[in-house]
This record gives sequence, C-alpha cells and structure tokens, in this order.
Amino acid sequence: MKKKITLFSILFALLVDQNANAQCPVPSGMAAFTTTSGTDCNIIVTRAISLSTVEIFNSTGSIAFATANSSGVALFTFPCSDGPVTNIISSTSAGFCNTFTISAGTSLPIKLTSFSAQLSVQNTVQLKWETSFELNNEKFEIERSADGISYTRLASLPGGTFGAEKRAYSYEDKTFSSGAISYYRLKQVDHDGKTSYSNIVYVNNAATSGNYSVFPNPIAPGSNAIQLKGIPASEVKYENISISNLAGQAVPYKITGANTIEMDPKRAPGYYFIKIKGTTLKLLKQ
Repeated sequence: MKKKITLFSILFALLVDQNANAQCPVPSGMAAFTTTSGTDCNIIVTRAISLSTVEIFNSTGSIAFATANSSGVALFTFPCSDGPVTNIISSTSAGFCNTFTISAGTSLPIKLTSFSAQLSVQNTVQLKWETSFELNNEKFEIERSADGISYTRLASLPGGTFGAEKRAYSYEDKTFSSGAISYYRLKQVDHDGKTSYSNIVYVNNAATSGNYSVFPNPIAPGSNAIQLKGIPASEVKYENISISNLAGQAVPYKITGANTIEMDPKRAPGYYFIKIKGTTLKLLKQ
C-alpha cells in the first residue's frame, strides 16, 4: 500500500477519457467495512473491480491506495487521525466504480469463499477451504457432529491474521469411520475472541441409502452449495442426480464434495426440483 494525492488527477482522467465508463461489479457498488485497533484504522473494501486500483479519500484528498485482488477486495490500514473516509474509487484503464457504502464498527474478519469435504479411498475426510481476505483472524477450529446438532472440536489451525490475498487451508480427518455419517463446520476466532461459523458440509459413508433430503433449504442469496442427505458419497454421481426448473428444463450443476453439489449462484431465485435416484425434492433458491 502506497500513499499519494491523486483525487483531482483521477477524476480529470476519468472525465476526459471517452472510453471510461462506470462499471461497478454489482449495481449497489462497493461495500466497505471499518474497524479500529488502537490509533490505527482498518478498512476492507469489497466488490471493487477485480485487480483495479482502489483509492480511499478524506475530505481534503487521498489517504492511500492499493490493488484489489481478483475477488475485488482491498485492505487498508492508516492512522485514524487521517479519517474519516469520505470517498472510494476503484479504477482501471477501462472504467471505474465510485458507488459505495461504508459500515462503521463492523467486524468482518474473513471472507470465506469455499468450504468442501471429500471422502478418500482410505475412508478419511479431506476438508478444504479458501479465504479471499483476512483481518484480525487468529484461528480456525474444525468441528464435527454425528447428528448436525451437537459439535465437538477436532483440531485448530492458525489464521492468516491480515491480508487481501487468497489463502487455502486443508485438514484431514483421519478419525472418520467407515460407514459413518458426519457434519463439519468451521469456527473462526478473532484475536479479540469474537467468533463466527461457516456453512455446514455433510459426508455420508453409510452402506445403504434412503430418506433423501437436501440442505440448506431454502438457499440464501449468493449461496450455491447443496448438501445431499441420505445418499452414500459413493452414489453421488451425475447419473443418480438431476436438477430441473419449474418448466421441466434441466439445470446444470457440479459435484464439488462428497455429498455436495453446486448450482450457478447467478441462477434466478425460485423453486427447483432435485431428483435423487428417482425421489424428487423441492428446493427454494432465494
């Protein structure tokens, strides 16, 4: 992160460049979250243009600039005396985004972009997850449950503390038993003791199938992972599972975990039908 005063030069360049257009990745623009640590302030800018230059300003000029990662996230740390932040611009040679909202005092320690579970041929479970940024992240605790209600801790992995780069993590559950059913989740712990939980992933290594169901149902906006209950992981195959919309049209999906499939998150909200080995279930996408 470097410091410069470029408010007028950036605005001038954008005004005179006839090819520059407002191109925020989402219509509502960027979302920024601020936290404080002593005399330092942190601001996390999300939904910026991928790999763009992101610059933050106070009422008199530029505070700092940084490059957004491929997920459109940029992190800043600056003396609180330079605040408050009053303007944010994400710009590339092709366009810019200057629409934003700022939420003050919000704790957003990590952005978890994926969490999956795969069953190995040795009957161990390989858990993998990725983050697109981390702030004040002390650790991840891996928790497991046999019923999806009561969880116990399996292990703890240190977090990345601070950064806007993607980070990948993995953990192998070697205590998973052949024929078992397990639910897994991540507990994220801040350095100040605050916690948050990931979505739940499900692994079924039972010998028989039946009583099919799916979760979460409904699927929250922006989510796309669907857990398939009642079917052994060995039977989670494209020939055993199909998805269709209300018009009866086939909807493509991917198998991304032992008992997990994913639809495109950009799919329109509404009802979908998931057929598991002849049993049809209704799924609501919000």
